[in-house]
Amino acid sequence: GAGNVVANQSLDVIIDSPTLIVADGKLGFGQWIGKQITAIGIGKCKEQGMSIVALRNAGHLGRIGHYAEMAAAEGLVSLHFVNTSGLGMFVVPSGGLDARLSVNPIAVGFPMAGRPPFILDMAAASAAEGKLKVARNKGVPVPAGWILDSKGQPTTDPNDFYTDPMGVILPFGGHDGYGLGLVAEILAGALTGAGCSQPGKTRLEQGMLSIYVDPQKLQSGDAFTEEIGRYIDFVKTSRPSTPDGKVLIPGDIEE
Repeated sequence: GAGNVVANQSLDVIIDSPTLIVADGKLGFGQWIGKQITAIGIGKCKEQGMSIVALRNAGHLGRIGHYAEMAAAEGLVSLHFVNTSGLGMFVVPSGGLDARLSVNPIAVGFPMAGRPPFILDMAAASAAEGKLKVARNKGVPVPAGWILDSKGQPTTDPNDFYTDPMGVILPFGGHDGYGLGLVAEILAGALTGAGCSQPGKTRLEQGMLSIYVDPQKLQSGDAFTEEIGRYIDFVKTSRPSTPDGKVLIPGDIEE
């Protein structure tokens, strides 16, 4: 009601070429805008063999893995990079105390023959902010290494994040996660025209860069999905590190 999201918005397509789309979400409901832009990207890719889709000014896009699943269901490989352009700037750079990055989601999907798709859906941060909310609502601590309080001290109490001034979320894996977050921020922010994270934003404006590839245009028949299946089966033959454990791939638990 505060103008933070606008109902009944359709995409405003700014650039429409055979393989490249740039679109403005006009702050519409993210899940609806996300589905529209993904359907366009899938259609272009099936015609041309690949497509690149740049989305700016979308409302909250929700779970990014859903868009990778949409593409995989059509037999396509896809990569998605997302930022929030400022509201949602919760993540510190490696070695820093002040938040400068979004909780940048990155999703990658591959179709697999005769089995659910491979879907990697992750944040380039120790945790998505929603996981902190869940922990706070349950009254449970979060793992060490996820957050710092507003004074820059490590903490496992999610309430220490929701203070004024707020705490911050750490990148995962130190400088590795920080580097990946910068890449996502630049691809989703600068390259789409959405803008990278900056202070002073009062509403959530998400950018997403999506890349779609049709493996059937690169290899004949089912060679791609068959090779993935062979390799995944081989990966899963690694002896589990615990007696009752098993080796999983991204998407197994969600599936």
